[in-house]
Parts: sequence; structure tokens; C-alpha cells
Amino acid sequence: MLADSLCVQSDTGVALDACAARGRLRSADALPGANNALRQVMYISKTRPDRFGGREARMNLTYCQRNLGIVAAAAMCTIFSLSAVRGYAQARPRPQLPIFSGKPAPKAPPPPKPSTKPLTQQQVSNAVLARAIDDIYLFRDRHFHAGEYSHLINLSYVINQAEPHMEGIYSDESYYLWSTDRNAAAIAALKRGLKANPNDYGMYDALGEHYLINNHNPRLALPYYQHAVKFKCPWATWHMLAHAYERLGNWKQAAVCYAHAAKTYPDDKVAPVLLRKAEAHINSGSAR
Repeated sequence: MLADSLCVQSDTGVALDACAARGRLRSADALPGANNALRQVMYISKTRPDRFGGREARMNLTYCQRNLGIVAAAAMCTIFSLSAVRGYAQARPRPQLPIFSGKPAPKAPPPPKPSTKPLTQQQVSNAVLARAIDDIYLFRDRHFHAGEYSHLINLSYVINQAEPHMEGIYSDESYYLWSTDRNAAAIAALKRGLKANPNDYGMYDALGEHYLINNHNPRLALPYYQHAVKFKCPWATWHMLAHAYERLGNWKQAAVCYAHAAKTYPDDKVAPVLLRKAEAHINSGSAR
């Protein structure tokens, strides 16, 4: 499959979509298409350089040529490797299979036949939607690297309308809303995620983290962490619940959380250390 599109405007206003062979060419089968696109770009660049875009377009053309050469070399190496493997397989001696007296060799099961049943309209719609969401996710990542957070937030909302169970997208949207001084909208995004995913620890954990870390409000974070640990969750969620208790001065409950994490999660090497710290506060008489 050819990657990014380079649109060239001709005299008649028709856009020529010439894709640079970059990264996604997986076999030599894609070479003819890449070669065709490259030839069209070269033709237009020579006949109408004013329409092609000058120095930047020539750089893109050089990029196409260089990558096409790399793909062609990789394809040739693959062909030679396959030929060598085939020659070795044909030349090596084959082991003699044991002969079982009176019993014919079992027949291999026939390969499954490809389904000839036509796709339903719903299946086609689902496939188109899934592909569109994949592409939107990629564009969302590009906006992130460009620092265009408003675009990232809007695309995150679109993705979650189609895929409401992608919990990480709600958290991303919330974080970038909060980091651009829209705290109320950030909380609303997390609560949308919680409404769509009420039977998993993830969104409770995310809301607790937002209140505890971003808003410095352990009192509001506490009920969400308390609810999160009712589900199967990582030991980090128990630690965050304990931190919320610590911020509220309740070291006894924090110690209970650390003790549970140390007992339940053998790979949690931090919980015993934090448990001793909580016990030290309790023994000092300064904790309640």
C-alpha cells in the first residue's frame, strides 16, 4: 500500500494523486504502482514546473526516487533469498518415513474453503468505520506532534463516539483539555468515559488520578479510587488510594491499602517499603 499523497494541480484543475513509496511497501507487487506514480510526477515536473511547486516538489521527487530504489533492492534480495531456500530444500536428502504395516497413512484434512457468502450491509459499514477510525487515530497522533492540541481533542471526541470502550482516548482528551485551562471540560470527558465503561476499574482510576494529581483534591479523588479497587486492577491503583488517604491524614487506612497490595501482588516491591513508612507515622502518634 502506498503511503502519503502528493497532490499536483494540472491546468484543468484535476488533482493527480502521486503517492511516495515510503514505509508501507511490503512486497514487490507494489512496485508497478509506485513506478507509475513516480513517472506521472516526473512528467508533470518536467512539462509544467510552475504547477509542480518548485524546490520543495523536486525534493519530494528525489525522495520518491530514492525510496523506490531502496524498495526495489529489498525486493530483489527477497527473491534471491527465496530462490536460495528453495534450492536448498530441493537438494537436501529427504528422511525416509516409517511404514506402518497394514495401515494407510492418514489423509490430511482439506483446506477450508473461502466463504462465498456475500457481506451484509452492516459488515461493510463496520469495516469502513473501523478503517476510518484507524486513519483518524493516525492523524490525531500527527496533531499531537505538531502541538495542535485542539485538533487532537476534537478527533479524540470523534473516535470515542465510534469506539466508546477505548478508555485511553478519554484520558488523553481530558489531559489536553486540562492542560489548556479547561478543567470542567476535562472532568466531563472522563465522566463520559465512565458512563460508557462502568464495569471496569479504568475510568474510576482516571477520575481519581485527575482529582488527586491535577486538581490536588484528595477528598474528591477518594470515592473514585475506592470504587476502582472493587474491580480487578493493578497494584498501582491501590497505591493511589493509599496516597489519597495519606493526603487526608488517614495513615491507618493507607497502611491497610499497602498491606493488601504487598499481600496480593507478589511483584509489587514498593508496597512493603511504603507500608513501613505508614506504620512509622502511626507509631509516632501523629497519624489518625
